[in-house]
Amino acid sequence: MLYLTWITVGDLPSGPYRDIANKLKKPLPTFVKLTHVVVNELKTAHTQSSKGPCLLLDAQGDLLSSEAFAQKCERWEQAGEHVTICLGGPKGVDEQLKREFDGCLSLSKMTTTHDMAHIFFLEQIYRAMTICHHRPYHY
Repeated sequence: MLYLTWITVGDLPSGPYRDIANKLKKPLPTFVKLTHVVVNELKTAHTQSSKGPCLLLDAQGDLLSSEAFAQKCERWEQAGEHVTICLGGPKGVDEQLKREFDGCLSLSKMTTTHDMAHIFFLEQIYRAMTICHHRPYHY
């Protein structure tokens, strides 16, 4: 089981975005012990992270394929690490704060809204877990 704390600046608004996120979260407990923490600013959230890797989702972060991200998740899962992944606010994260993270991941070279990034990440976690556990989902 992968232990993941998902810290987001702000939460999704009621409506279609939240509905999609809830749909994506529903099957995750089979693979992931997910704790979602909503904060007002990331400066305080980073100090709340676990002792495992703490990563930031950032446009300038490492671009990974779904398969490469799944391999990373599998290593964390096998090591029993508790991973924290943070999504900053719509205006990004201060450069000085970025240096405090253990690494950065990018969801895409393209710019997207904060709400879409939230949903996209949840989908990628589900996709990674289906790859790791050889479940049909990823083509």
